[in-house]
Amino acid sequence: MVGFNNAVRGSGMDNWVQGAQDQIAFGRVKKGFVAINGNSGVWTREFTTSLPNGSYCDVISGKLENGNCTGPKIKVQGGKFTVSVPARNAVAIHSNSKLPSSQSSTPTNDVKPVQVTFTETAHTQNGQKVFIVGSIPQLGNWDPAKALALTRTNKNTKWEIGVSLPSNTRIEYKFIKKSGNHVSWESGENRVYTTSNKSGQTVAASWK
Repeated sequence: MVGFNNAVRGSGMDNWVQGAQDQIAFGRVKKGFVAINGNSGVWTREFTTSLPNGSYCDVISGKLENGNCTGPKIKVQGGKFTVSVPARNAVAIHSNSKLPSSQSSTPTNDVKPVQVTFTETAHTQNGQKVFIVGSIPQLGNWDPAKALALTRTNKNTKWEIGVSLPSNTRIEYKFIKKSGNHVSWESGENRVYTTSNKSGQTVAASWK
């Protein structure tokens, strides 16, 4: 957050939002915006900001590097943007994380997709399935309703899915278990993985 603090220094506060328990968001006039979610569920909503129109790099999950975002990209249009803030995490954008105009109209990083296989060892109960959800659109933008279902590859505990993801991109993700409308999240910090520029990557994990 050092870069955020430097970018917004001297600017006043605006557009305060109080969400559910442990959820707050606020802007710094024409300089930045931050949403903090201390809750156990994903916080998805439209926010109002005084930042100019354009696309910004989320500086919590990535940064602006060589004219592009290493993590999620957030588009501001007409003083509004919609974002899903992961559970017990935050999202922040500021004037210095704004993409050049040539990149702002591009909804995702201009990189080729690569195939990544995720395997998860997890015990499930009858009716439960394992899903993956994460910080980029391909993994549902932290929305459990958009999570991708893994396929059980043996009788008991191993689950697997192949996903097409942008190359050279840092992602955060978690596995969840779903049974009907009930969702169980993994404990602990978000998992982090950076894709390479080659397909055939495999990421193995166990439920935590």
